Amino acid sequence: MNRKEIFSFVLLAALFAFLFTACAIPFFFESPSIFYKTGVEEIMLRVGKVIGIAAMVLMGYQLIFIGRFFWLEKLFGMKSLYQAHRLNGRIILAAVLIHPLLILGADHFVFFPLDQKYWPEFTGFVLLFLIFFFIVTSMLYKRIGITYRTWRMMHKITAPFIFILLFIHVIYVSRTFETGIPLYFLIAIGSVCLAIIIRKWVKC
Repeated sequence: MNRKEIFSFVLLAALFAFLFTACAIPFFFESPSIFYKTGVEEIMLRVGKVIGIAAMVLMGYQLIFIGRFFWLEKLFGMKSLYQAHRLNGRIILAAVLIHPLLILGADHFVFFPLDQKYWPEFTGFVLLFLIFFFIVTSMLYKRIGITYRTWRMMHKITAPFIFILLFIHVIYVSRTFETGIPLYFLIAIGSVCLAIIIRKWVKC
C-alpha cells in the first residue's frame, strides 16, 4: 500500500470508528425511558435511539463529503465524494424513516398527546418532514421541473435549519445528552457542522 492508500484507509476507519462510538452512547448513557422497557419493547427503543444517533452523525458526514476540502478531493476525487454524498443521503433517508417507527413501536404506536411538554418529539416530526423533502428533491429535482440553480438555493437555505432543528431535537428529546460526555460529544459535532456550513456560505 502506498501512502495515499494508507491515509485513505486510516481516514475511513476513523469515520467508521466515530460512527460506532456514537452508536454506543445509548448503551453506556441510558435515558430514564429505557428503564421502563423490557423484551422486544426495550430492543426497539434502544435500536431506535441508535439509528437516530447514526443518522445525526451521517448528516455531519454529508457536510464533509461536499465541503470542498482540497485534501479530500485530492485523496478520493470529487466524483467519489459526490457518489458517497448521494449514497449517504439515501441511508439517512432510510434511517430517519425507521427511527420514529421503532420509537413509537416501543410504545405500541400510541402517539404523543398534543401537549406542550412533547415539543421535542414534535420538533422531530418537523425535522423528519424537512429531511424527507430535502433528500427527495435532491434525488428528483430534474424530474419535477426544478432547475439546478433553484435546487441549489433551496439546498443552501434549508440545510442550516435542518441542522439547527436536529441538535435542538437531540438535546431535548432525551436526557442522555443533558450533561457529561454525551453533551460534549454533541457540542463537538455541532461545532464542526457549524464551522463547515459557515465556510460554505462564505465561499459561495
